[in-house]
Amino acid sequence: VDDPDRKGMQVTCAGDPSDAPSPSPQSIPPPSRVSVVAQHGSLRADGNRIVDMHGNPVSLQGMSLFWSQWMPQFYNHDVVQWLKSDWHVTIVRAAMAVEHDGYLANPQRETARVEAVVDAAIALGLYVIIDWHDHHADQHLEEAKAFFARMAQTYGQHPNVLFEVFNEPVGQAWSSTIKPYHTALVDIIRKHTTNLIILGTRRWSQEVEEAAMDPVPGTNLAYTLHFYAATHKASLRSKALRALELSVPLFVTEWGTCEASGDGALNLAEARSWLTFMTEHHISHANWAVADKAEACAALQPGASSSGDWPLGGLTASGAFVRAWMRGEEAPDETASQEQPGSQGGLSLACSAVAEDCRSTRCCQDPAMACYEKNEWWGGCREECQPGVDPNDPPEHQTPWTCKVLGGSASPAATPAPTQSAPSPSSGTQKFRGTLTMWATQDALIGAQCEYANSPVNSLTDPVMPSYLRSGFHCAIGDSSPGFGKGEHCGTCYKLTSLNDNGISGTPGSKGS
Repeated sequence: VDDPDRKGMQVTCAGDPSDAPSPSPQSIPPPSRVSVVAQHGSLRADGNRIVDMHGNPVSLQGMSLFWSQWMPQFYNHDVVQWLKSDWHVTIVRAAMAVEHDGYLANPQRETARVEAVVDAAIALGLYVIIDWHDHHADQHLEEAKAFFARMAQTYGQHPNVLFEVFNEPVGQAWSSTIKPYHTALVDIIRKHTTNLIILGTRRWSQEVEEAAMDPVPGTNLAYTLHFYAATHKASLRSKALRALELSVPLFVTEWGTCEASGDGALNLAEARSWLTFMTEHHISHANWAVADKAEACAALQPGASSSGDWPLGGLTASGAFVRAWMRGEEAPDETASQEQPGSQGGLSLACSAVAEDCRSTRCCQDPAMACYEKNEWWGGCREECQPGVDPNDPPEHQTPWTCKVLGGSASPAATPAPTQSAPSPSSGTQKFRGTLTMWATQDALIGAQCEYANSPVNSLTDPVMPSYLRSGFHCAIGDSSPGFGKGEHCGTCYKLTSLNDNGISGTPGSKGS
């Protein structure tokens, strides 16, 4: 997504009502006796399409699992079986985390999770994507080569298995960094198999036209396109068309019904436009994500069973929409329960929370904030904004802010950022801005809450996980290596208290502080 560090926010979101009839879903229904893989066999790139063993264009549809280190409970045979039988998926994607306590820290654990999904897909006759879920894969070349050498040698003889070697590059240059990485991985995989390889493109796998103009050498290669319907619209489809005109095939290994943050408002009308576009151009796709996080693009309600068998009431609005589409049923609309200040053209949009893209709503949940534009792809709710690079942004997202006011009551005039200061440990009302310093590790930090005037306004009951910005309770907690939360910008935050393993407030510098 455009900003992976913002996935996981818990916000109130509204969908996109539309009376337009749903277009016909994808063209490969699940067969009753013969599996989709038995029908279509090995896939290969042919011009700008992916075709089956008979030379016919193939359009697969399915689901992507969530980051493997954070949602491992869904990496099993029962979930894959349910997705096939109830959701009618023809492909699943195993999104193996690399950083953030993923493969780099636990290679055997994460590999075993991927293998469980791949083995299930092979047994069930589904296609499966092995995804190196990384934003900095070019920095992990040797690890990626070793992993894909093992995967290609183990599974390369199965037509079910596709290889996605770089989920989402961010700001790396295509010709000098991303393309050489892909070339190295293609060479490794081709020692063992001719199966389809899917190549990530620059800027969160959106710059497909750039890749098409300077393609990676080799055969049976496709290029990754990612979109989130409430953020990426006709302009990105135009890029996709130009890439197709340059005769390269595209594969949407990840897409969402919501905003690029993985959260925020749903836009189901735009999701239909994308689904129709992919159907017309024979582009396979996997929806993000099989997860029960409290965020808009998650398919499942919190607490969902880890073995499938999910009732309709256990699906989110996004999950219900995607399931209905893949089953060939009329996809439901998610309508807003009340008008919000961000309503536009009859579409009711919830105002945006801290660290959420606010360009579509043009308003902020916190009345003290305004929606400022960063660039054509992102806007954020802030108390003030100074044009240029914000050093408090995550390193991979340190690009200039325009600071154009898109909505809210703040003055358009730029205001210099305040001097950073540490929070006071004293009790009482203690509002502060600046740098949040925390030394707790992910394992130690089992709970956290923000307090205002010594009274909790909300709390986190599950472990705080790296790369997540939590908002909705006047506090944002982020991560930076090597310490969790160390040096991240708080936004609007009040007194912060975290609990250690014994449920006791930590002291500065100690476990749980």
